[in-house]
Amino acid sequence: MTEGGMLSILQHGTTYQLRYASSNQHGMDHKPYLCPTEDILLALLQHWGLDAWSMQQTQAELRHGRLAVLPLVCRRGQMHVYFPPTLPTS
Repeated sequence: MTEGGMLSILQHGTTYQLRYASSNQHGMDHKPYLCPTEDILLALLQHWGLDAWSMQQTQAELRHGRLAVLPLVCRRGQMHVYFPPTLPTS
């Protein structure tokens, strides 16, 4: 089963903060993922199926200090490895 959503990436020094938001309005919130290097970030984006043009545009945005936001469709299990769901607070 696949899950679609938006991935936002922001550079903080030498690390990258990735946040995933599901397109499902009833989906759970996810914790952010801190990616330690650009090489790992690019490997993740490639693993998730991002095309070469989108990867190039993402790198350009990040190098200019801007937020990169892109649509992402992955297997649900893939998302939970990097973006574990947050537990609802009661």
